Amino acid sequence: MNETSNKVSVLFLINDITALGGTERMCTMIANELSAAGFDVAIISRHEGKLAPFFPLDKAVRREQLFAKSPAKHHHLMLPFAVSRVVKQHQPDLIISCDTQMCLYSAIPLFKKNHIAWEHFNSEICTRFGSRWFGRRMASLLCKKIIVLTNSDKQHWINTLQASPQKIAVIPNPLPVTRVDHVQTSDRQNIVLAVGRMTAQKGFDLLIQSWAKIDQASTIGWKLRIVGPTGSAKPELERLIKALKLENNVELISESNNIEIEYKHASMYVLSSRYEGFGLTLIEAMGQGLPVIAFDCPMGPSEIIADQFGKLLPHHDIDTMAKTIECFLLDPCLRAQFGELAHQRSKDYTPDIIIQKWTSMIHQL
Repeated sequence: MNETSNKVSVLFLINDITALGGTERMCTMIANELSAAGFDVAIISRHEGKLAPFFPLDKAVRREQLFAKSPAKHHHLMLPFAVSRVVKQHQPDLIISCDTQMCLYSAIPLFKKNHIAWEHFNSEICTRFGSRWFGRRMASLLCKKIIVLTNSDKQHWINTLQASPQKIAVIPNPLPVTRVDHVQTSDRQNIVLAVGRMTAQKGFDLLIQSWAKIDQASTIGWKLRIVGPTGSAKPELERLIKALKLENNVELISESNNIEIEYKHASMYVLSSRYEGFGLTLIEAMGQGLPVIAFDCPMGPSEIIADQFGKLLPHHDIDTMAKTIECFLLDPCLRAQFGELAHQRSKDYTPDIIIQKWTSMIHQL
């Protein structure tokens, strides 16, 4: 317990809270929610690249940085000492490393502290003997708790990383966009939506190939709209669209400043990823009442929709993907049915539900 404030104090360690990314988004959101729940919260960045966080941070959440200047090559040698120093200064009740890579520098100096590793990625995807590979092993050995996003990832930590089952807590990501109270269809347009960075991981090439297999008569008046930051796969996607002569009904759209509008205007959502760490865009779409279709990729979709709240398809099966999308295109009643089911399921990922899991875990330490 923090003696000065009589509140449980929580300190987050992160590379750069001002960066634009999923880890930063979730760290900001959970920090805000814990602060609102009565915790004393601080976020310590290795270095802040910008003057303010990209995602809104509550004024009650304190920010600091270990290094005032951009990290030099030798800074990683100084990080364990900097971490030890800042923890000694703050004396928090709990320290959370917001990436298992951070455990390379935090696990040893915080070995006897209440130190948690927060895994944001699919632990099966890792370069052997890379920094995250070593970080995960440090976390498994030295951290008091490891938070993962899915039960599948928990099992991988137990089976492959030799983590104790009692050490692993499964806490999904919360919905970062406001969940609608009621499913509205008045603003829906004939848009099949996919969201994510344009990289091979997201499988947009598989989605485009699936779209090309649908009977052209079924896609008349419809558009496949892929929205997200430009990534390494974008040139390949542009070539594929051109080769398949889909320029008239497939769109690649740069990252949206208001993703909720994209969900509001769409009529269904498709996740075609080769793998996921969780599947955040899936619950975002479900929270807006969109019917969802997803490949059963590792890890996340199977636990979120369970082939009950959406259509879960065999991994990489573009033929089944094409047939399923076509069924939804042609049947508004089917879209409405699965939109309601998706909206119902999204309630399990609202911030108030997820923060209860966090507070329960913290109080059990």
